[in-house]
Amino acid sequence: VKEYAPRKGDGGRVMGLRQERADLAGRLTALIRSARVSRAERLRRQPEGEFLDIDACIEATISRRTGENPSSRIHARYERRNRDLATLLLLDVSQSTAAQVRGGRQTVLDVESQAAALLSQAMASLGDPFAIAAFCSDRREDVRYMRLKDFDQPFDGLVEARLAGLESGLSTRLGAALRHAGEDLAKQKSYRRLLLVVTDGEPSDVDVEDRKYLVEDARKAIHHLHRRGIDTFCVGLDSSAESALGRVFGEHGSISISVVERLTQLLPKLYLVMSR
Repeated sequence: VKEYAPRKGDGGRVMGLRQERADLAGRLTALIRSARVSRAERLRRQPEGEFLDIDACIEATISRRTGENPSSRIHARYERRNRDLATLLLLDVSQSTAAQVRGGRQTVLDVESQAAALLSQAMASLGDPFAIAAFCSDRREDVRYMRLKDFDQPFDGLVEARLAGLESGLSTRLGAALRHAGEDLAKQKSYRRLLLVVTDGEPSDVDVEDRKYLVEDARKAIHHLHRRGIDTFCVGLDSSAESALGRVFGEHGSISISVVERLTQLLPKLYLVMSR
């Protein structure tokens, strides 16, 4: 994997897309805010709950035997009150993303950029740590990885200019990009770490005749990330490209969309998986 400096484009175009869909950005922010992805806290001395709070039960028994009115708060339960999630958004910018989404006028890359901008605005407004990167490949020796935003950088005009500067080209060696992105996520100290991939089809490269090889390589990369405690999920953009996302990410590890409006359907499914 080789890291390339991202090109800059007209950041005002991306900002305009965000402003046009301010209603959608607001709904995405509300959905992310409502998610409770964190370590479950044990709440004691509750009026009702999943199990008995033994200490509270003992105190209630002592109160009853001494003639006092015992407290009814003798239960306990586990609850997620906050979010503790770091996300890395990985965008596929291979040549196939120049195609139009099925039934629409936008290209796959246009939808990727708009989705990235809207999700980033929502996560930034809530203070969640996140990063954005893009990838493509030109054979095994040149897997290109572009950092659009690191975890310690703000989401600002520079990031929007980098999103606007993305161009479609070359191939999709997904497994290598997954492993490289996973190294960044592994350094984050959050309770849950999510690698969210946006792509339109199956892994491929010009130096590999058997496409199943790259599909299986990406699947192995996903398994390796899971063993390291990194969750993965894929947003598949519906185009004419072939798709092997189910094989790579698993039955419940991906969702297909053709317009950014369907991101509101993605997030509940994603956070349901994350909250398990």
